[in-house]
Amino acid sequence: MQRSAQVSMLVCDYDEDLAFYIDKLGFDLVEDPALDDRGKRWVAIKPNGSSGLYLLVEKASGEAQSKQIGHQTGGGFSFFFRPMT
Repeated sequence: MQRSAQVSMLVCDYDEDLAFYIDKLGFDLVEDPALDDRGKRWVAIKPNGSSGLYLLVEKASGEAQSKQIGHQTGGGFSFFFRPMT
């Protein structure tokens, strides 16, 4: 059996987006190590209580990636979260 482990999402700013997901939506920070001395980080978050899917928050690099923020799925939804019952 296979299952998804991580979904990546381009963002403008790590800390701004982490504040939204953690402070507003109640996500948990899984890991946030620095990858290099230029500010790249490996930021993984997950919905509180989730043991499955992680959301990898990736800061856009360059103009081409920056233009894709908010349009990564061609105008559709990339994922849904629902409460477990």
